[in-house]
Amino acid sequence: DYNGGNVTVETYGNWTSGTYRVIHAAENGTVEGFETTTTTITVNGVAPPNFAISNLSVVDGVTEGENINVEYNVTNTGSLPDQQDVNLTVDGQRRDTTTLSIDAGNTSNVTREITTTRGDAGLRTIGVASEDDTRSVEASVLEGEAPNFDVSIRNINSTVIEGDSIVADYRIENTGDFSDSQSIQFFVNQSEESNTTKSINSSEVVRDSFEYTTRDGDSPELNITVASENTSD
Repeated sequence: DYNGGNVTVETYGNWTSGTYRVIHAAENGTVEGFETTTTTITVNGVAPPNFAISNLSVVDGVTEGENINVEYNVTNTGSLPDQQDVNLTVDGQRRDTTTLSIDAGNTSNVTREITTTRGDAGLRTIGVASEDDTRSVEASVLEGEAPNFDVSIRNINSTVIEGDSIVADYRIENTGDFSDSQSIQFFVNQSEESNTTKSINSSEVVRDSFEYTTRDGDSPELNITVASENTSD
């Protein structure tokens, strides 16, 4: 296609990258009828999609049971758009997968969370991997405190007549770093009268009550105790 001295050469998508010699022939009104011009053109190949990972950072020093916040960037350095799964790992074990669709030259900023559990304490390797690139960083996880059900009796009708009921209102706080389920026991004069199971998260407070109907012979006094696996009152 000749237009004002410029020649457009179609590659039709099937040329490979490299340098080509081009000969252009055109009529010039002479006896010969035409003249030729020779030049070279360079065809650059199309770079395939490439998901490069950068700026990987984590919140260091969390306690077991807390979340590790992970941030990273993924840039498609190729010439074509693509969609890839990006995996988040801890010590090589996959914990999370994010599917990203990124146009050529664009960057996606990603924030994810890793939930730690009891037994995760130590120095852990946090990895991020696309189909093309891998990055990793170390994060320390601190050992958490074991579940601790702190029991206290908050209110009790301390004077009753035989045959009346004693109601003991109690409070339990899990002061540990992990949730747990424990049996809560109700003792009268060191003899278990009843029990119930409570499931309590870390830092959660639960309130409930036990009731005991007094009998002949319970006078003059009774020793009332509420106990978890950790404490009693």
